[in-house]
Amino acid sequence: MPVARPNRAPLIALTALAALFAATTGLLTALYTSAAGERDEHVVSRAQRELALTGVAEQQEQVDQALADHRSRESALSGEHDLLTRCAEAAEAYFDLPPEQSPESSRLFRVMYDVCPLI
Repeated sequence: MPVARPNRAPLIALTALAALFAATTGLLTALYTSAAGERDEHVVSRAQRELALTGVAEQQEQVDQALADHRSRESALSGEHDLLTRCAEAAEAYFDLPPEQSPESSRLFRVMYDVCPLI
């Protein structure tokens, strides 16, 4: 009786299946590594943008404070300008009046007396 040859089909099928699993594992590992690298790049990029925005926020606070200071100074200068204008107009009108006493000269003198020392 002839000797039966062992059937190698199951061995070949298992080997092919193992190779397929190995290739699939390699592919999934490569995809995971690629995705992790991209995620790390995004994390670094986001951290850099947040750092830049922190600097911008600090600069914005400084600029806002400077703007508030300038507006306050502008308001003060505007008030001083208004007082100076009132004083100058009253003085000019007072000295343009004739030398005799009049209610208008008294009013202008009171304006000069009240406003001019505030400058």
